Amino acid sequence: SRLRGFSQHFQHSERGCVEAVMGNSAGFLPIAAAPKDGSTLASIQINDIRDAHGIIGERPDTKFTPVVLEPQRSHGGPCGPCCWTSIPAGFGAIVRRFGATVEGTEDDGTWSAGCHCFNPMNTVDFLVTKQLVIFDTPVKECKNKDSINISLDVMLVFWIEQAEIFTNTLGPERLDDMLRSSQDEVIRQLAHATPTDAVNDMRGQDCTQILEDLNEKFSKYGVKIKSFTIKSAKIADETIAQHAEDNTLYPKKTEMDIAQTTYDRQSLNNQEAQNKLAEECENARRAAEQKAELEETKAKKDTEKTVTSTDQEVKKLISDREMAVKQVVSENNLMIAKLKSQIVAEERAMRSQTEAEVAKILAEADVYEKKKMTEAQVKASQCQANGKRAMGEAEGEAASAFQAKRAFEADQQRLQILSEVVKRGMVCKIAGSQENTVGLSADNAAVTQVVSQGLEALRAKLADITVTSLAKLEQHPKQVGMSH
Repeated sequence: SRLRGFSQHFQHSERGCVEAVMGNSAGFLPIAAAPKDGSTLASIQINDIRDAHGIIGERPDTKFTPVVLEPQRSHGGPCGPCCWTSIPAGFGAIVRRFGATVEGTEDDGTWSAGCHCFNPMNTVDFLVTKQLVIFDTPVKECKNKDSINISLDVMLVFWIEQAEIFTNTLGPERLDDMLRSSQDEVIRQLAHATPTDAVNDMRGQDCTQILEDLNEKFSKYGVKIKSFTIKSAKIADETIAQHAEDNTLYPKKTEMDIAQTTYDRQSLNNQEAQNKLAEECENARRAAEQKAELEETKAKKDTEKTVTSTDQEVKKLISDREMAVKQVVSENNLMIAKLKSQIVAEERAMRSQTEAEVAKILAEADVYEKKKMTEAQVKASQCQANGKRAMGEAEGEAASAFQAKRAFEADQQRLQILSEVVKRGMVCKIAGSQENTVGLSADNAAVTQVVSQGLEALRAKLADITVTSLAKLEQHPKQVGMSH
């Protein structure tokens, strides 16, 4: 089967090359049927099933309308032990095996569009179009009610509902003959009942009854007629046609002449009204321009006046602002001066208060120091007196033992004093024992104690005087602040 598929593919390619050389590159074989007036329905043989879309919807040789296509080759190639084919969309494919029909999945028994893998013995014999087909044929020399020959051009639109029934019972060629005879019959009956003055009214008239009769006749062949339309109707004899046209159109022409006269009169009135309106518009435009110029002049004057007054107001506002700024600056300077004076006074008061407090603290510290020094000196004097008394007592007890030594030391000290006096040339007063007892001697403890106590009393008095002075200084800044 694979070799058969390759052989068929090669034969198809060879046939296509030969046909291209002979001038038939459209993919269909020569049509033996003779063309007829108008549309001619035909069953056309094509080289390959893939050429179907290029043929359907066209008019081969500008004369034929394809309804059924008969592909000479339908297999696309081998597919394992089977073959595959691709059925184009828009067709009902009739598949047969040794002349017997192989039913498809569609409602009418045809095969659906797309790729199919089936028995190598199967062939796609027919591709029946599912599109709407236009059948346009003229019907000539029909006698009307007045026995005048008229010609009618009829357009009929149909599609194939049952492809299998259509191909088995009728076919495109027989359908063409039956449609021509059927529409010729109904058209002649319709023309026979139409008077001459109504011939032109046949164009596009309602043919519902005719459509129903045709569908009843052709439905058994799987054909559905969608519409039946009379495209044109005319009388064969031009003289009679012109006479009938004149008789038919005389009232209309009269109405048309009256309408034309009315139109001309209305056009003239309209032109006059347009001229008048244009003149009025021109006058209104000029008046509006003059008014606009006046308003513009007035607006310019108002603008200049407004600008002048605005400039004056701006200058006044600027001067007021500068005066206000100066006033604020002077007030701020005055306030700053007051604040600085207050700060200086506060600083002075704080400095005086601080110095008084420091002086007070220093005086108190000095008093405390002197007091402690006095107490220490008194205590030291007492200790020295006690020591000397103890030493005296001890010396009294040992006077007899150290009497010679003491006399020696006293003589030695006298000599030392005299030696120093002689060396320095100083005037020296020598006090006796009585003078030392009275207190003229520096070594006398009683005199020293009295002098120290007098100095301490003087220092205390000075401290009191200092505290009193600080108190007066503290009261003086307060009085100054209250006065300010």
